[in-house]
Amino acid sequence: MDSASDPVAYMLSLPMAGKPGKKFEYNGGATQLLAAIIQKATGQPIDEFARQYLFSPLGMIHFKWETTTGSNMPDAFSGLHMTSRDLLRFGLLYMHDGNWKGRQIISKEWIQQSTTPFIIVDDGSDIQYGKSFYGFQWWQLPDTISNKPILISVCIGNGGQRIFIDKENQLVVVFTGGNYRRPDLYLNPYKMLNEFIYPAILTSKK
Repeated sequence: MDSASDPVAYMLSLPMAGKPGKKFEYNGGATQLLAAIIQKATGQPIDEFARQYLFSPLGMIHFKWETTTGSNMPDAFSGLHMTSRDLLRFGLLYMHDGNWKGRQIISKEWIQQSTTPFIIVDDGSDIQYGKSFYGFQWWQLPDTISNKPILISVCIGNGGQRIFIDKENQLVVVFTGGNYRRPDLYLNPYKMLNEFIYPAILTSKK
């Protein structure tokens, strides 16, 4: 897909692996199709649309959005480079239900809908966390902190890029990393969150 002159046409030309709605399998190509839908609906490519309606309102200026190798189409499935501080801004936006410094950037209804766990992933295909849930581009991880069940919302990127959001404890944690195509290391940010960050926070609250 990355090498295709038209990544969207390439995705749409692929045969179906199964009947829609029967089995979940994460596919970065679906994210590329979402970018094409946004462009068709707004008349703007995803990078320009995001700059105008999301990045600029949040004060995010240090980012780079690459194109796919074979086209000039923005690479929606892996091409966005951002600083840790800007990843944190996005996490805080979701933490506060789409509101940024008194301005509603994303509707509260969409924040709730996109983080709703629509799909249960417990068939072993989710090698990162065992059992988890998936919403609209957001993973949901059930956990227990201080003997209380919580649901952590997570943005997951290749190589160790993570945004963890725990509304119960008013916590946003960002990780960046370069362990690309190393599934044996994908769990490391989650381990650090549970083994170091949560214990430090909970100790400080006592």
